[in-house]
Amino acid sequence: MLSNEYLAGLIDGEGCISFSCKHKASGVTGIRVDIGLCGSSMIQPLSNYIPTPTIRLSKREYPKNNIMRYRWGGPKAATILERILPHLIIKRKQVVLALQYEYTRKWFRETFGSHTYDPELNQIGLDCQKECSHLKEMSYA
Repeated sequence: MLSNEYLAGLIDGEGCISFSCKHKASGVTGIRVDIGLCGSSMIQPLSNYIPTPTIRLSKREYPKNNIMRYRWGGPKAATILERILPHLIIKRKQVVLALQYEYTRKWFRETFGSHTYDPELNQIGLDCQKECSHLKEMSYA
């Protein structure tokens, strides 16, 4: 069984915290956690930890390893991030931004309804997305 600490290390090293958009006109619609790994040995442990990830196989010619991409979005992603936040090192600030947006989005939907579009909420998402991208660039520098 995976521990919160192990998953935090996996996401710090191989993971990606991002903001999803259904299409550009609708703006930011949620948060997403992706982990890309060679091979399929982690399917069962990751599926047991947080049920029903989206699993995709990306075939690449070089290197010849296929990539298994595990993806969780929205509330499931928030659940993962809440569990591992105390153990993160590299992606801690990105996770804080993602959770800040998800909590704001959740409050907005509970208050005003799930199908209400709000430009201010969208702007908060875009600002969080921009800051998260900036943090990613800084970590690669």
